[in-house]
Amino acid sequence: MLAEVVVVAVLAVLGTSIFHRFVADRGARAWIAVRLAKWSVVLAVTSLVFLVFGRPWSLILPAGLVVASLTVHVLWCCRNGIHPLSAEPRERSLRLLDRRPGRS
Repeated sequence: MLAEVVVVAVLAVLGTSIFHRFVADRGARAWIAVRLAKWSVVLAVTSLVFLVFGRPWSLILPAGLVVASLTVHVLWCCRNGIHPLSAEPRERSLRLLDRRPGRS
């Protein structure tokens, strides 16, 4: 189980390190607790899946979630005229993100 948790934690650190620039200027410090809570849930679910279903499924689940998230991200970006890797045009990307529900 330790290997699965480490894999998911490494993915979390890599993802946060790579994509921090897209939220760094949008008050990201206020969302640290929310991100920690989300990753805590992901790690807990991964551990639970390992205990109930075994090693293969505990690695397939996070990988499947990553693939699903990337698919939704690319489709949303393309539909809204934003480059999915560079988030350009930057002004349009930030304007669309600010229109999300729950944003002030």
